[in-house]
Parts: sequence; structure tokens; C-alpha cells
Amino acid sequence: VCRNTFELQNDDDVMDKVSKFGKRLALVQDKSGLNCKDFAQYLGIEEDEYIEEFKNGDRKPNLKILNNLKQHFKVSIDWLLYGE
Repeated sequence: VCRNTFELQNDDDVMDKVSKFGKRLALVQDKSGLNCKDFAQYLGIEEDEYIEEFKNGDRKPNLKILNNLKQHFKVSIDWLLYGE
């Protein structure tokens, strides 16, 4: 559980953690039992965009994707972004 202490920190691994977003996104898809097309609809994007850009790790999440995930799946945004 993350506590909001508002202390300064130096987490040099943030961007490396975010780069693994696609793998965590694929895990959400797998656990939900949805195929790529249906999962992409929940994200509000095209199936090709999901497979070619997000699932392969070439694209970082934006607010639209994060909000759609939060709306439709019980998953922590911190975990999605950082694996924490």
C-alpha cells in the first residue's frame, strides 16, 4: 500500500517500469478472458492499435486508456503503470 507522504524521492526506474505497461495490459486481457478485439473495445481503441502499439510495448498509456481501464476493470493504476 502506497502512503502519500509527499516526501521527495529519486526513483530512476519509473520510465523502465512504464515501458512494461503493454505486458501488464496483456495480463489484464488474459485474466479477463476477452479476445483482442473485445478488449480493445473496452479501451476505446481499434484492435490493430492495441496489438501493434500497446501489446508490443511500443506505446505508452494515455489518460483515455487509463480511465477506460479503471472504468471497466478492477485493477490498480499504479500496478498498470509501474507494476506496484
